[in-house]
Amino acid sequence: MKRITLLSAVLILAAFAANAQTNGTLLTCESLNNVRHTCKADVARGITLNQQFSKDACVRGKTWGTTRNNDGVWVDAGCRAEFLVGGGSAQLPNGVMQTVTCESIPNHTKRCTAMTANGVQLARQISKHSCVLNKDWGWDNNGIWVKDGCRAEFTVNTTLPPMSSSLTTITCESAKGMNHRCSASTLNGVTLSRQLSDSGCVRDKTWGYDANGIWVSDGCRAEFTLGR
Repeated sequence: MKRITLLSAVLILAAFAANAQTNGTLLTCESLNNVRHTCKADVARGITLNQQFSKDACVRGKTWGTTRNNDGVWVDAGCRAEFLVGGGSAQLPNGVMQTVTCESIPNHTKRCTAMTANGVQLARQISKHSCVLNKDWGWDNNGIWVKDGCRAEFTVNTTLPPMSSSLTTITCESAKGMNHRCSASTLNGVTLSRQLSDSGCVRDKTWGYDANGIWVSDGCRAEFTLGR
């Protein structure tokens, strides 16, 4: 019995570690007494504000940001927050930046139109209710969504992504008409390049994409091109 319990614990820990590696690492960083503080972390693969804990606003570029060497995140002016480090979190490239305010009420989901092809960053949480990525807010190819009272300002890059010389093609299939998701890096957009199924592949009806990958349904099977 003890051996089985120990094995179960090991499996749970292994699954947790694998999930953390896939989705990134959570890091809490705090500016005590309004003094600037830097928390060591490898932010080269991106960082996103996951949840604000302080009453003082956490605004990217003003009260929090990353170091020049991408070896840490700094907070200032009383900002205390949880950050998602790595895991493919969006790093907005230089371009035309736009701020979008999106607001929801408790027990409801609100969608806000925005160009999300280059990713989205939570710039400032306005609500007292938490705004946690993929729980209270997220984005897909149609825009940004918030739910359950999350209200925040989001930063998007409206510059069209450049054509890539090394485009990646992925095949995604809805077997037996079931909904299916395929993991993919969708930050630079997705294009249906070739339909393989007899069932129609119609964007936003039987296929689409969000920050986590591509989805297909109702028998759609197709090749998708990433990066344009």
